[in-house]
Order: sequence, then structure tokens, then C-alpha cells
Amino acid sequence: MTANPTGERTTQAARNVLMDLAERGKKFKFLIRDRDTKFTDGFDAVFADEGTRTLKSPPQAAEP
Repeated sequence: MTANPTGERTTQAARNVLMDLAERGKKFKFLIRDRDTKFTDGFDAVFADEGTRTLKSPPQAAEP
């Protein structure tokens, strides 16, 4: 764990999660995530390779 994860670290974490889930990971159709920059195209690709579509949460409006 780290206080400041990088895109590489989150992508590896995605691989680890799917490896731990094994065949159960193939049952997920969607992954909903926020728009943080640590979630790179590589992160999304890990799930796409397993047939999971990544959906980004809507952007948040700035508070006045």
C-alpha cells in the first residue's frame, strides 16, 4: 500500500484482483470507477481484456 498510488500500481492491483477472482472475475459485466488520474487506460484495459466494461462516474461540479 502507498499513500500516493501511480497508474502502474493501480494497473497491477487490477491484475492481482482478477487473478485472485479467477473464473469469478469473468462474471462481472461492469466496473464503476471515479475519474482519478491513477486509473489509466492500462487499468481499464485489464478489465476490458476480461470482458468487463469500465464506466466512469460523472464529473462532479465544483462547490460554490
